[in-house]
Amino acid sequence: MDKKVIFTIIQCGHGVYRIITNHMQFRKMNTACITDIDMLYETMKEISTEINNEYGYAVLFETE
Repeated sequence: MDKKVIFTIIQCGHGVYRIITNHMQFRKMNTACITDIDMLYETMKEISTEINNEYGYAVLFETE
């Protein structure tokens, strides 16, 4: 069984997003509001790389 953690991308307003997870171990990676789409994708990449490299978890992103 593969280890995985799921992050949810929530739209807080017009062009404003947050990335959150319910996984207790990774809650510190929840983000504040992000308004730049390039920053959103870069943050997703950083989260995924860090968790995969340090813990070996697969990271999945879903939208609400």
